[in-house]
Amino acid sequence: MPPGTIASTITVAARLYGDLAALRTSSGESMSYADLDLASDEAAAGLARRGLVEGSVLLLSLPSGLEYAVAYLAAAKLGAVTAGANPRLTPRERRCVVEAMVPDLVVADPGLLDGVPDGVDVEIVDEPDGQTTGGPPAVLGGLRSRGGTPIALPDDPDRPVCICFTSGSTGDPKGAWFTNRQLAAIARIDTGGAWGGGGHVIASTAFGHVGSMTKLMWQLAGGSTIHLVDRWYAGEVLELTERYRMPAVAGVAAQVALLLRHPDFDEHDFSCVQA
Repeated sequence: MPPGTIASTITVAARLYGDLAALRTSSGESMSYADLDLASDEAAAGLARRGLVEGSVLLLSLPSGLEYAVAYLAAAKLGAVTAGANPRLTPRERRCVVEAMVPDLVVADPGLLDGVPDGVDVEIVDEPDGQTTGGPPAVLGGLRSRGGTPIALPDDPDRPVCICFTSGSTGDPKGAWFTNRQLAAIARIDTGGAWGGGGHVIASTAFGHVGSMTKLMWQLAGGSTIHLVDRWYAGEVLELTERYRMPAVAGVAAQVALLLRHPDFDEHDFSCVQA
């Protein structure tokens, strides 16, 4: 079984998988398991310096990139609760999320601030989304405390970890609360709690979506290389599936339909796909 929390999972995964790429973006930027653990440690120390503690609320208004993953894991290491504002939300919907959350801190891309009310504490992320060589210093560089580490918390199955909001397609976005217990249950259901064997996977939803935030724990335990796509395109997913010989294609019915109807579908070799 994976450790009882997502925070302890990345720490163990860093020891097991080291230099293996944990995250890779569409532009080719990547971060290893060791660097992801280091960056989230330093970001956790930086968040603590900003006043976040166990039970604090962090809202991420960020694209689905390296910064989002580092900030989410950093908050988990502090025992803080993370919610994501989907980049596709309108300014009015983003305001609804902020007002529902009453966050202690918002970490935001400068292009995703519309709707965030005045008076909310905001940390703006304007660095490049990582770098291809030389390690992870550029990711959340303005927030991280170099060499810092958070105080380790005991595993608590009932500690809240994340709040996932609906897309707003049926009214104002609504949040669902997940604790360590729920995330561990999802890991058991999806993988039986296995370590290793993760291979390459595509994050088929935005990072703030329930389909990404609640599955990251078992993807890290599996040693997966998670391909992050800020905006889902059928052609890119087809190309990644073939290039990395992925055994499974994940997505909702509408996404699968777009894959099957893509004009280049028959040009690819999908003999690797089993599910």
